[in-house]
Amino acid sequence: MSQTRINMATEIVCENCGHIFQGEFCNKCGQQVFKRFSGLYLWHGLREDLFEIESGLLLTFKELWTHPGIMVLNYINGKTKRYYSPLKYLIFWTAAYLILIPFTTRSESRSSIIDLMINSHSPFSRESLDDFISFWVQLMKMQTNIYFLGLILFLSVINYSFHQANKFNLIEILILHTYFCGQFAFVIIIFTNLTPLFISFEIAGFKIMDLLLQLPYWYLFIRMQKEFFSETWNKAILKGIVILIVGTATYLFFLFLLFNGMKYVL
Repeated sequence: MSQTRINMATEIVCENCGHIFQGEFCNKCGQQVFKRFSGLYLWHGLREDLFEIESGLLLTFKELWTHPGIMVLNYINGKTKRYYSPLKYLIFWTAAYLILIPFTTRSESRSSIIDLMINSHSPFSRESLDDFISFWVQLMKMQTNIYFLGLILFLSVINYSFHQANKFNLIEILILHTYFCGQFAFVIIIFTNLTPLFISFEIAGFKIMDLLLQLPYWYLFIRMQKEFFSETWNKAILKGIVILIVGTATYLFFLFLLFNGMKYVL
């Protein structure tokens, strides 16, 4: 990023840690040598810190479609430099979704989450259930990053209980599901933009867009299971279905208890 060519043979005192070294990068802390901040320096920093296209985003995106489980295995086995980190990948796509959603959805009146919690409806009543469903929809649409973080935790715990005999620990399975939710956040962006094309089409009372959205959701999860745990398709499908259903149901039940508990407090 330096605007002045550096003499590689010159000994330099690192401005960051005080270590004496030769070259363009400190071999102790990694700090790069530069003379002054410039527009070009800021552009390179922005590109690396936010996008890092050259060091992993596109490769991560591609391999999560072609070989999702193998890609996660590569990451947890030490090939971390070439891929986008799991949490950063999730944040990237959920942030993109939250930025785009005001421009891609129809404007409609929404009750605030506080209004849904603070009202005359008694906790655990029928009316409270309706409030919770509205709260759940808003959480998925308007706080997608928070919703996915909770879902990742519950899916990981359930998945870990199914695969305790495997060599993977809970943190490694958390990484697996973080990549899954990050990739699915991208799918939501695409389907959100396509929604106006299918808004009036329904099958048995279900919007066709909601049905189509389930296909990449289930396929991606089951294929990740198969490749990550080296399972047959039959085992991966069976376990994947159970893990998704039980994990999501447990998460929703926890949210339901938390939501009604907040009604008591507020």
